[in-house]
Amino acid sequence: MKKNRKRQLTKHKKLSNNQIIEIDNCSPLEILKLQKDIMIIAEGEGIVFVSGKGKRKSKVQQPYEELESCGKRLMSYKECFEIMGKDRNSYSKTDLEATFMRMKEDYMLNGQLKPAYNVQIGVENYFIVHGYISNDCTDYNILIPVLEKHKKAFEIELEEVTADSGYCSEKIFYI
Repeated sequence: MKKNRKRQLTKHKKLSNNQIIEIDNCSPLEILKLQKDIMIIAEGEGIVFVSGKGKRKSKVQQPYEELESCGKRLMSYKECFEIMGKDRNSYSKTDLEATFMRMKEDYMLNGQLKPAYNVQIGVENYFIVHGYISNDCTDYNILIPVLEKHKKAFEIELEEVTADSGYCSEKIFYI
């Protein structure tokens, strides 16, 4: 909470997931190169890597193992970010295309995040004319694709659109 407050006071924008990984510019290949360099140093000094209970690790083995764990974590993070893409902040392990969204309160008043899709229905004269499904958890960016889908399907541009305030964003006012 303090970090968010600090960011708001200094007017910093939150970085996307893909930008965060690119800040340090540390790739798994660089980590492997560092591990190889440490191994060369260990062999040159005659240091043997040990494992098990009661054995002390050398000062060279400790950073080697830390780099190894960092490399594994970095690979798993990159894999997660590739699955999520640039538009999302989460995904479900059972359904990679679903995004975690806050569901309505249940009888225990537990506001839960569950994997879900955002479903939109276009209605005209009380008839459902088309539907739109996305994994975007907000409605801000959905109205324009729904209208484009309607225009493509019926080759008619709508004169009037009625939607609730959940669709309001600066992009919509310029269409």
